[in-house]
Amino acid sequence: MAAPHEPHESHSEPLPPYRKKQAVVCLLVFVCIAVAFALPGLYTSLGAILAACGLCAYAAKIQPPPPADDHPH
Repeated sequence: MAAPHEPHESHSEPLPPYRKKQAVVCLLVFVCIAVAFALPGLYTSLGAILAACGLCAYAAKIQPPPPADDHPH
């Protein structure tokens, strides 16, 4: 007979503040892309795509650098 499984621990740690900002920025990027497809016009599409690119650059900038490895090579 198999041993009973250990109860799973809940991983309900709060998200870091930059994760919420990244989620909002990600949604805004999708809105910009939807605007580029939905509204006709070269300048509207170009502006929406450039705004999405700017939001992507901002989202990449707000993420902290990864921790340094503690293992010497």
